[in-house]
Amino acid sequence: MFKWIRLLSTCGMSVLKAYFSWIRKYAKHPEKYPLEVRYAAVRKLILFFMKHMRVDLDLVEDPAWKERESVSLIVSNHLSMMDVLMMIAVSEKPVSFVAKIETKKLPFVGKIIQSIDGVFLDRGNLRQNVIAMKTVEDRLKSGYCSYVIYPEGTRQKHPRENMLPMHPGSFKTGVKAGVPLQPMAEYGTFRVFGSRHDYKANPIALHFLKPVLPEDYKEIATPDLAIKIQDMIQKEVNAIREKDDAYFLANKHHQKIQPPYWWEHI
Repeated sequence: MFKWIRLLSTCGMSVLKAYFSWIRKYAKHPEKYPLEVRYAAVRKLILFFMKHMRVDLDLVEDPAWKERESVSLIVSNHLSMMDVLMMIAVSEKPVSFVAKIETKKLPFVGKIIQSIDGVFLDRGNLRQNVIAMKTVEDRLKSGYCSYVIYPEGTRQKHPRENMLPMHPGSFKTGVKAGVPLQPMAEYGTFRVFGSRHDYKANPIALHFLKPVLPEDYKEIATPDLAIKIQDMIQKEVNAIREKDDAYFLANKHHQKIQPPYWWEHI
């Protein structure tokens, strides 16, 4: 309870002001404003928000991802709505999201995704899904921006368990567009909005692995490609989880830990 009181007192007014002054406007008519303008405003707000979320970020970026010049289809495991906010926080270049239609109804995250050209999938409407994924494909082909997709189809509610099977269809958009597929492994995002603890530090790991380039996947069937990338991500998640366990074991009084926060260096 104290966590939410603290967040409301430190962030509430700023978030409400942004929501009514520009978030709703950008979400309703994104075509009226350049993506770079919308994304910069969203990212600035999220970075402000992060400063009060006590995020201690372990960010690992493969050189090919860090020095990228083209757009990518980013594929990741999914643990929390915090995943979306963290992805925007760490990427200066605009990224958007493929999300299920239910996300659109969320008052904050849903509007944020809409405001940066997110694409929503209605799993009960095949025709709408085809049109939506074609939109993502066309934007990737044109170099408009990178897109993030969570091929498990839903968040893993039990983060200590293995990932849910990745849907091969999630990769087809990137393959058809001929862009790099960027695997990302994350862990710890479930803590921030969790109700159990109000930690002084919330360790979160985002690891961008070696991209799978078009020349690497052109001879691989999509189901096999899905398995290959899932294995890469799961292996990294397992390694992160071991490191995370060691952190909490070594710091039994972690509620009092205040490490140097990552945003101090950006």
